Amino acid sequence: IFVIIARTFNGGIPNGTFWYHELRVQMETAIKKIRPAVITDDLCQKLDEYRAFRHIVRNVYSFSFSAARIEPLVSHLSELSKQLDSEIRKFLKIIEE
Repeated sequence: IFVIIARTFNGGIPNGTFWYHELRVQMETAIKKIRPAVITDDLCQKLDEYRAFRHIVRNVYSFSFSAARIEPLVSHLSELSKQLDSEIRKFLKIIEE
């Protein structure tokens, strides 16, 4: 969803090693006279926790996982999904108007 928004309103997606992070930051930043912020800073910070976990999954062997680190991410996933859905819908409503 963020990639589609970036291509449509931002002229493309960021380049480089940290493009995932830069894309998320773009989504929490309003672009005057073009589009409002897509997500709040709060949601951006929460998504960063999942991005960091994804990085570990892709770069560290699975036997290094800590159940204590994974459990909070799993337990909050439903809440995060609802918040993301709500903020995307709010963004779309503003754009449609």
